Amino acid sequence: MAIMPHHLVNFKRFLIIASLKLKQLMGRGDKKTAKGKRTKGSFGVSRNKKAIKVQLKRSASKKTVAPAAAAAPAPKKRTVKKKTES
Repeated sequence: MAIMPHHLVNFKRFLIIASLKLKQLMGRGDKKTAKGKRTKGSFGVSRNKKAIKVQLKRSASKKTVAPAAAAAPAPKKRTVKKKTES
């Protein structure tokens, strides 16, 4: 292994630390993103509790309406009578 000057060693350490910090800027560990708030179980600007409740109510009302529409009887097929030859 070659001996590196001390300023390159420090720069290499800086790059490693910076890359680790960049990985934490967005995602599960970040408290400012919706994914981070879901992981932490908290609410805020990016994960608004009222908006989530409204979405849940809408999806629940759509689910209750959909089965009633599916239970409607299918239209009857027409049968064509064959003409008798005379």
